[in-house]
Amino acid sequence: MVVNHPPTRATVTSPASVRNLFAASAGNAVEWFDWTIFGLFSTIFATQFFPADQPALAYVNTAATFALAFLFRPLGGVLLGRFADRRGRKPALMLSVGLMCGGSLIIGLTPPFEVIGWAAPWHCSRPA
Repeated sequence: MVVNHPPTRATVTSPASVRNLFAASAGNAVEWFDWTIFGLFSTIFATQFFPADQPALAYVNTAATFALAFLFRPLGGVLLGRFADRRGRKPALMLSVGLMCGGSLIIGLTPPFEVIGWAAPWHCSRPA
């Protein structure tokens, strides 16, 4: 005997759930684009934000900045998760994407090491 059960909520596709899935995917795509661009341009960042007379140390410092950002990801997840619980998913997504874009903007607008010295890596590593 076959029993037909009504579809569960997880199998019903509504326009709102499709929109939420698209928004979350777009936010995730922006995040990974940001990480990919930083990784690809890390050799350029090393020469711009750290002393050029020691290229190996500049590359290590850039890689350490990249690694440090990955270490702080869980903290960002906890903080943005609490923010999303209190304010909702949409404001949390907008804040997350805004912070990522703000960080990229700061990197793009920061003068190189030759102009502002050690303020260059400090300026780019602080939160937006």
